[in-house]
Amino acid sequence: MMFKHEALCRRLTTTIFRQLLFAYVGSKTLSEAKSAIVANAPAVVGDLQTLEWLLGRQPFIAGDRFTIADYMFVCELSQFAVMGRHDGFLPDSVRISLSFPNIAAYLARVDKADPLCAQHLVEVEELVAAAVAS
Repeated sequence: MMFKHEALCRRLTTTIFRQLLFAYVGSKTLSEAKSAIVANAPAVVGDLQTLEWLLGRQPFIAGDRFTIADYMFVCELSQFAVMGRHDGFLPDSVRISLSFPNIAAYLARVDKADPLCAQHLVEVEELVAAAVAS
């Protein structure tokens, strides 16, 4: 089964992560961003459930090997996972660490498969921390 990147992962960025960026650049207050994130979170639950199902059956997006498909997904997913580490940004229903163990395990596999993915996660953590502090 194959999923379109735009239909599954881009929705995470456009409906959730972008709100935090708006707060970071000052076009929204942090409180407004959190409210928008909570309001938009139910829209991505189905996407995360689909991905959770897929990653319960195979180790990577396209099957048994790390491929370009994983590069496409890991950027969006890592942003979402990092936001879930900060209290108050995501409802528990969409926090990867709490509700999606197959996705959490996938992110750990990807970090081991390619050091650049691990570096991206560090950069996302820094950005989210800066936005939260602003």
